[in-house]
Amino acid sequence: MKCPIVTGDAELNDANKAKAIKTADYMEAGEDAEYKCENCAAFVQTDEMQGCLENGIAKGMEDEAEDMGYCAQLDFVCSEDMVCKKWLGQQAKGKGGIVIKIAGMMDDD
Repeated sequence: MKCPIVTGDAELNDANKAKAIKTADYMEAGEDAEYKCENCAAFVQTDEMQGCLENGIAKGMEDEAEDMGYCAQLDFVCSEDMVCKKWLGQQAKGKGGIVIKIAGMMDDD
């Protein structure tokens, strides 16, 4: 698996996060708990992605990294407890759904 560039580039990740806040209303969940990032099909929190984060922008922040994942739709590292208007439907926590294949981050075996 290739690590997304934003997992190792804090400046680019921050820019993409700011764009997500502006264009997709990325924010704290509040009453929208059903639509949290952690169960969105675009949220990638696989072991491989955790490795990307822990060796990248979350280096030395292992406790915080447990709640982080990669949004394959908006291309930034996000928190599982947040929400946005781009939510893609439910998935089992941490699976990443079909989106990780589309984003080219998973090698076909």
